[in-house]
Amino acid sequence: MAQSPAHKWGQIIGGFLEEVFEKELSNFAQKHKLYLDTKGIRPARLGKKVSWIDSFGNSHDLDFVLERGGQPGKLESQLPS
Repeated sequence: MAQSPAHKWGQIIGGFLEEVFEKELSNFAQKHKLYLDTKGIRPARLGKKVSWIDSFGNSHDLDFVLERGGQPGKLESQLPS
């Protein structure tokens, strides 16, 4: 991990913005009956990260995913191939 003060400051700002957006997205998800997936433990997926594999096989870590019909133990955000 980088040791520069600028990197640390960027991490602090990023963490703050994630908190703000998570609250807003949570309200949006509840209003529209969606499931908000965020990093952390979820029985429906392996690990703590929310990741997406693109059509080239590259993995992308995401901060938030909104799912129609999703539940902690069931994924519903699969896109058609």
